[in-house]
Amino acid sequence: MLSYEEYKNEPKQTKNRHVLIWFANLVIFYIFAINLVGFLRANMAETMNILNSSKISTEGFFLILRYSLWSLTILVCFAGYLYSLISVLWGKHVRNIDFTVIGWLTNGFCYPLFGIIIWQMVPSLHGGTLIITSGVWQYFMLSLELFLNVLYTLSIINLGMMFGVMSDKGLKTTGFFSVTRHPNYTLESMMFIVLYSSGLSSIGQWLAVSMYFFIYWLRSEREDNFMNYSNPGYAAYKKQTPYKFIPGLY
Repeated sequence: MLSYEEYKNEPKQTKNRHVLIWFANLVIFYIFAINLVGFLRANMAETMNILNSSKISTEGFFLILRYSLWSLTILVCFAGYLYSLISVLWGKHVRNIDFTVIGWLTNGFCYPLFGIIIWQMVPSLHGGTLIITSGVWQYFMLSLELFLNVLYTLSIINLGMMFGVMSDKGLKTTGFFSVTRHPNYTLESMMFIVLYSSGLSSIGQWLAVSMYFFIYWLRSEREDNFMNYSNPGYAAYKKQTPYKFIPGLY
């Protein structure tokens, strides 16, 4: 984010560019916020259905925690979005916006905006036979999913007000982001694989769930490319944090 002093000393043409970036950011916020509101409502509805049941099972307890963490994550995302818009009131400006066709496509595929196209083309995430239905393995996978969900939520909280889509709001180099450049994508992909693990009974289901890794890999590639030319400090950050997803591997 640019400070007010930096903004004040810039030429008029650059100031006009900041105004255009603000309006472009508003469009991005509106479109992706609609998707997030849909997710939030669905999470709340699922939680209320469980709470309204006569007896809450152990699995139901895990599901309540799942939807609660997802809802918390969405609220943090909203806070980051809103901060991008209102921070101009105290002199903070988004550095740049990836308002390009490629930017829209790669980010849109991670949301229902364009993601529905991918999920219509791949097999169902639920196989015909459930391979984990009860017992120790079920509770182990539910616990593992919860653990990954907590880490994912913490990675978004780690971003805080720097959370954004298709925007350069500066570099986050502490916490999770001192280990890998895209820890939230790693954790979210792993979380969904564990979530759908009970139905991964054929190659088709494994192909379907692997799409989470694919779309987030595409998104990370675009973000790396965008930040390389948008932010002068990104090259140094890549040297400092060479791994994209998994420390020591990739």
